[in-house]
Amino acid sequence: MSNLVKLYSPFDMEISHGQGCYIYDVEGNGYLDMFSGIGVNVLGYGDEDVQTAISEKLNRYIHLSNFFVDPQAEKVAQKLCSHFDPGGGVIFSNSGTEANEAAIKLLRKNDPSKKIVVAFEKSFHGRTMGSLSITGKSVITRDFKPLVPNVKILPFHDSELVSGFLKKHGSEISGVILEFIQGAGGVVEVDPHIIDLLDKSREKFKFCIVADEIQSGLGRTGKFFAFQHYNFQPDIITIAKALGGGLPLGAVLISEEYKHIFKPGDHGSTFAPNPLALSAAMVVLSKINKALMEQVEQLGKYARNFLQKNLPPSCVVRGKGLMIGVKTPVNSLSIKQKCFERKMLINTLGEDLVRLLPPLVIDKNTLGEGLELLCEVVRTLMNQTK
Repeated sequence: MSNLVKLYSPFDMEISHGQGCYIYDVEGNGYLDMFSGIGVNVLGYGDEDVQTAISEKLNRYIHLSNFFVDPQAEKVAQKLCSHFDPGGGVIFSNSGTEANEAAIKLLRKNDPSKKIVVAFEKSFHGRTMGSLSITGKSVITRDFKPLVPNVKILPFHDSELVSGFLKKHGSEISGVILEFIQGAGGVVEVDPHIIDLLDKSREKFKFCIVADEIQSGLGRTGKFFAFQHYNFQPDIITIAKALGGGLPLGAVLISEEYKHIFKPGDHGSTFAPNPLALSAAMVVLSKINKALMEQVEQLGKYARNFLQKNLPPSCVVRGKGLMIGVKTPVNSLSIKQKCFERKMLINTLGEDLVRLLPPLVIDKNTLGEGLELLCEVVRTLMNQTK
């Protein structure tokens, strides 16, 4: 009998170690990880620079209280703001969920007279009560009501309805939070018309726009942030996953205009930012450079073209960079199991979507092998259902 509460359905295998794009079980079998440990291991497993940075810090200290500032906290914050607003500010967290919780608090405090926070259907922003309340997936939220009040969930692709709500309630809105490419929502891009509506309404009603870049940020889509594909500038950004190089680390990036909302005592964390995670983040941010992002963009185009050419016409391929979704008429859990039996790890969403988030450092040959295996599995399963 296990004392672990069952929250997931893990594979029946024991992990020995990881190296590059592969993870190995105790019997020596290597599995190609086309999901990067849920989008975390963007540099793959066993990156020597990350390991060295963590080891060096480990020999000095593991934890500091908020009586002190780790010098690398300032350096990481500066690097992050250089991609957003050089005069902005950063609040560190231990996860993406915590980052979104902090963002909600920022919206509430910025103008207490404005009660409404807007989010979108099929979004995913976390599982704690605040972030759960702005998550637009009823299958996740339905058993935990009552949720945080004054949250309005709008359609992600109905610009007419969104326009009507903004016109009627714009003066009551404290902020809007969205993923420019929804991850758990199916790797779906935001409607450009909704971006235009939000931008114009923000100017008119003076509310904040929060970009949740927890999955799509840090080079995943071929740009540092996904919103950069849409010629848009949010007021607040939340990030996590890849940032800590495998260790828990999230952050809220706040534009210079709004970085003074919080005062001492308004927010905090015992553990964030963890010193070891900061050391890893320094390496991660140094390696997510222009050359790597250009490579991610090219590999993403190659991957989508390959899948469109080699999958049956009934499959739909979407995404940007190495954030890829495949909608398929075959049960996605069957695809996941068959890929696992062929020594490859993928992620699924619902019953009809495969999500791929391979390490950003994957080479074209390895990526191609994984894509070919996926296509073979899908074709085989489709033939069996005829």
